[in-house]
Amino acid sequence: MQVNMLEAKNQLSRLVKAAQAGEEVIIANHGVPVVRILPMESSEPARSLADELAGLRALLREEDAELALPPRIDRADTFMAAIEDDHVVD
Repeated sequence: MQVNMLEAKNQLSRLVKAAQAGEEVIIANHGVPVVRILPMESSEPARSLADELAGLRALLREEDAELALPPRIDRADTFMAAIEDDHVVD
């Protein structure tokens, strides 16, 4: 189906439903096709950041032994190094 801009503006909900049902919907400007409305490939809703983090936490619990962080002393502490450099006693 092809509709002009004004009709598309007034009937957007109907056009979206038609596209979701598999019908080809084209919007024209002065009779010249300019836009095609297509349904999304996946109809499943996007996961929220909270859901993603919950999934990562579950993975960490399952694989806890493999993902252990090194002890704090093995990691550089640039803040303490800068303080020690400032307070050197000769």
